[in-house]
Amino acid sequence: MIWTIVTISPADLAVLAAGSSQGHMAQFDYIYEKSIDSTSSSEDQDQEWAIVVVPQANAYTKSGKKFGTLSAGRAVTITGYANSDRRRMAVCRLAELSSSFILDTATLKVFRGKIKHVDSGVLDLRVRSAKLEAEKQKLETELAGIHKDYPHYNSYTKVRKEYIAYWKRVGELKRLREDTSDDDRMGVEDELRTLKQDEFTIGNAYHDAKSKYDSWAELRPRKADPKIAELGLQIESIEARIEEMEGGQ
Repeated sequence: MIWTIVTISPADLAVLAAGSSQGHMAQFDYIYEKSIDSTSSSEDQDQEWAIVVVPQANAYTKSGKKFGTLSAGRAVTITGYANSDRRRMAVCRLAELSSSFILDTATLKVFRGKIKHVDSGVLDLRVRSAKLEAEKQKLETELAGIHKDYPHYNSYTKVRKEYIAYWKRVGELKRLREDTSDDDRMGVEDELRTLKQDEFTIGNAYHDAKSKYDSWAELRPRKADPKIAELGLQIESIEARIEEMEGGQ
């Protein structure tokens, strides 16, 4: 597959251009992609865009092949969704690329509307906030998060990610249920009922793993990192500024 790249940051350009040699694969249960017409008069609430909020987000082709990564702060247009092993994936586009690609929604902060209608000042602040959040997450993982000497580290992190992804998907479906027509609502309700069947199992697994981890962590004081608190304050300040700017529009 040949990608046409017009303008993109040097860091992202390098990983995307070289990414076709990556061997990692993902399997998607289904892919739904809607047509996005830049000249369409459809309401903004029917559109979505997002910003990468982790240090590096893996990007996949529709066939499931990893072709590179996008760095924190990169904004994308969402054109659809896919499922992969209980993970909610977003079909995305960049103006610089001729074809769409797929990102895990856990690596994104999603917004309603068209990105071209976002005030440039607000967009700059959201990008800055995303980069700070990614830096904060990295420090939390390294210095104040889970220690790899914990005997059940791998199982705990796996259960925690599944728990977070589960409730994130439930929230997405509940919001979608309010915005869809009667014909489309049936499919949303079906998926919610399916998820409901797993609520007890996923919840119990998470709370059991968390209880064991908390008991272990209480005996090992964690090193405080003042940089984490500083980043948190910067993020709060930026978010307050965004709210002020959007409220005045």
